[in-house]
Amino acid sequence: MEKQHIQMYEQEQELVEGLVRKDNAAFRKAIKQYQPAMLYLAHSFVSNKIADEVVQESWFSAIRALPNFERRSSLKTWLLRIVANEAKARLRKENRLISLEAMTSENKTLSDRYDNNGQWAGNIPLQWDSDSPDELLCPLRSSNSAWTCRSKSYLHFRAQP
Repeated sequence: MEKQHIQMYEQEQELVEGLVRKDNAAFRKAIKQYQPAMLYLAHSFVSNKIADEVVQESWFSAIRALPNFERRSSLKTWLLRIVANEAKARLRKENRLISLEAMTSENKTLSDRYDNNGQWAGNIPLQWDSDSPDELLCPLRSSNSAWTCRSKSYLHFRAQP
């Protein structure tokens, strides 16, 4: 009986209508037909372990958006666009996340300052680095410049005559 339902969705229009009606046979047919291409596209954007999640999220997005599918493109093109958008969103999200272990292992100056509990290791610094932006900019400014160093705490803009 299941094969009869799957064979029923040979035309894309019938398949889309079945998906909108939330027919299980239509979903099985769509997954069987489009999942390999969706996975292939997701693998081109993200790693193998994330690609399955991207495709799964893409199916959820597609199911939610099916009633609004305007049929200006084929179902496959529409689904692949959703996969591409989900993969790009996932890449942006992954690029925003930074592992704290990676930060401390690469930057020994920070890891040397703290103990395993996150407390200061050794003496607490009494004075922070003295290279403030003002101190860095003052030697670079010439007397003819519009910027002058009036004190160590701020820069003053001098009007040109």
